[in-house]
Amino acid sequence: SLCGNTASDATAQETAAVWWRTLPDGCRLYVDSPLPDQRPRTLVIYAAPNGNSIEQTLGCQPVNDSAWRFDIQHAAAQIRRVRQLRPEVSLSLAVLEAPGRSWPAFLGKQPAAPRLVMRLVSYLRSQTEAADVIMCGHSGGGAFLLRTIAAGTVPQWIRRFVFLDASYSWDSSVHASPIMQWLQADPNNSLLSLAYDDRLVELNGRRVVSDQGGTWRATERMQAAFSDYFPFKEHSEGPFRRLSALNGQIQLLLHTNPQNKILHTALVGDMNGLICALAADPALPDAWQKLQQPRDYSHLLSAQPVQVPPKPAIVDVPADLSSPSLPLPPRSLQAHSASQLFDSLSRLSPAEREQVLLQEIQAGNVPERLRQLTPVQMSAVSPQGSVLTAICFATHDCIAVGSPSDSIRVALSVGAADLLARTLHCELLTPSLSDNLRDVATTVLQPQPLTEQRESLATLRQHEELIRAQLLAATTDERLLAGLKKDLVISRQLLKKPGRTALYGWHEADGLPIQPLYAGHSDSYVDYSHGVRLIYEKILVDGQWKAASEVLADPVLWPLLSREGPLDLREIRRRSGWGLPQSGKSP
Repeated sequence: SLCGNTASDATAQETAAVWWRTLPDGCRLYVDSPLPDQRPRTLVIYAAPNGNSIEQTLGCQPVNDSAWRFDIQHAAAQIRRVRQLRPEVSLSLAVLEAPGRSWPAFLGKQPAAPRLVMRLVSYLRSQTEAADVIMCGHSGGGAFLLRTIAAGTVPQWIRRFVFLDASYSWDSSVHASPIMQWLQADPNNSLLSLAYDDRLVELNGRRVVSDQGGTWRATERMQAAFSDYFPFKEHSEGPFRRLSALNGQIQLLLHTNPQNKILHTALVGDMNGLICALAADPALPDAWQKLQQPRDYSHLLSAQPVQVPPKPAIVDVPADLSSPSLPLPPRSLQAHSASQLFDSLSRLSPAEREQVLLQEIQAGNVPERLRQLTPVQMSAVSPQGSVLTAICFATHDCIAVGSPSDSIRVALSVGAADLLARTLHCELLTPSLSDNLRDVATTVLQPQPLTEQRESLATLRQHEELIRAQLLAATTDERLLAGLKKDLVISRQLLKKPGRTALYGWHEADGLPIQPLYAGHSDSYVDYSHGVRLIYEKILVDGQWKAASEVLADPVLWPLLSREGPLDLREIRRRSGWGLPQSGKSP
């Protein structure tokens, strides 16, 4: 191990959802999000510096000199300290690692980089249920922040930009105007930048920045752009020049570096840079005092690097176990094709249609390929920090009715879908499972939303033709499909909003969902975009079968299936009163 084994004396943390995800482009995500309580929720997004992994960015106690990258930022311990200093806020942390460990290099190759970063920021905000977001970047991580600013109007739920010696690429012609509009829109928004005089610093006899480069000069460009509109006040804080403007909404801190040292990482780790930048009010006179004090978080360091669970994967079932399948009778030779069936459904009410569709599916009128379930290995981090691993068995596609050559994926109300799931000894997905299935999918379709007459059978059939055309055009490995439809999901939102439908997913090529978790529609609402995907009611945990409902409610195992904390399926069903819609009840 790169880090020591001594026990950490970190204080006990509140229960949190801790999870990892690797997106299709190779971007890695780490999220540590306390479960919701009554406090306002803020998400800190930290874009990792060039050359550093998430594990190194989070940090731990280093055991030798070769582990120095684990000892330069300590994002995890500094966040723990901020949680102690600001108990009135529920603070989540997301650390982002670029493919190739360089945000400037990766984003420089992306023609739609601003859209990509904003989709990622919005996804993380939704996943953590945060009202506000603070954007932080160290070193090359600043490129991620600058692309967020370049995306257009900065959303007002972003409350703070924090450049931790990270403003290299600041371009006033691109970034100044959106930042000024954002600052002037709300006095609670703030721009913070921490830098040092790097103009003459050398490493191995060579300057570390070019004649026009470095964060000192970038900060000067920043100040010059804003000085035309806002007067700056300046005073000294030890070796720092502190420049502030717009009633303290802009705070630029420049270390004068009298000893001409490399302070690039010292500003963050040694000088408590992240703790200071996350102060409740960074404009207060004493907000930055800890920059001149010893590490304020040493007692909160982890003894070892954070445990990283393996990525989800389609696996072979252990030889001594039989793989479950959907318990359906063989399809009758007299069964209707989907086209015949849907022609007859047009004369029925929505509730009557559901009755017919459920009867047809339960009678075995489904394509043969749907009966087999795909084994997917999933891993997660327990609330105690250990890695959990399990195998679930998922339908490879959305539930459909009809023959192999003439089938249609059905759209059902959530109550009917849950009833079908239980009849087939299955459960609906959670948002976490939806992401996992997208990440292991062997064929990914491009979502094709339709906007007119969304609830009509004609639109459902039109959408089916679009899916079929994509599948015919692709060289498909159909072990697991994704990009088809939104998933009807189980969520804690259904406890807050009984009588609603929870939807999630329909992932784009970047792996992020079109539909964030949403529980706004009534539980009788159905449209063409709703898909019914299921997992078998039992999952293999360490080789032992456990009911998915028990795993979901278990105080240790719940992260295998959820990012929302333990969930009681029976209570969700009881409060929702799920069942078939009453005849004549319109969707």
